[in-house]
Amino acid sequence: SKALEDTYRVLDLSELERAVTAILAARKLEFYGVGASGTTALDGKYRFMRLGICCDAITDAHVQMMSAATLGPEDVAIGISFSGSTKDVVGSLAKAKERGAAVICITAYARSPLAGVADIKLITASNETPLGSGSFRSKIAQLHVLDLLYTCAALRLGQKGRYYTELTAEAVLDKLY
Repeated sequence: SKALEDTYRVLDLSELERAVTAILAARKLEFYGVGASGTTALDGKYRFMRLGICCDAITDAHVQMMSAATLGPEDVAIGISFSGSTKDVVGSLAKAKERGAAVICITAYARSPLAGVADIKLITASNETPLGSGSFRSKIAQLHVLDLLYTCAALRLGQKGRYYTELTAEAVLDKLY
């Protein structure tokens, strides 16, 4: 896919490594996103929970801000916004930063307000305009970055990551026919 190739081309791998290091050191990991990026945040929670990482995904603007207000220096907040100009996500990330948390953004625009507030910038690529956000191209690019974060974190965790992946898989086995 062109979105994946373009994202890999623009993604700063040293920023990716910094993000993985911060995530693995975190007491708590929070994902913030609204609209289409909110569903990406939920996918982030699902993936990292499988590694035994204490995390949540919040898609409600008020709850995001309340969550951000309770974070501290031992926590990480990840704001997801294709445009990087979603006021609610930018405000929540700014509040998390004010509280001392490490803040990471996943956006397509390196000069956006979201990138401006983030300590670590994970830039995706997409051919759509900010007003056309929500397409599958931007979603695939965001999910690709989450997958890279997850895979790198799982590899670094090694046996511990495999242990939690097995525990979480076993926990839902009886949900299958």
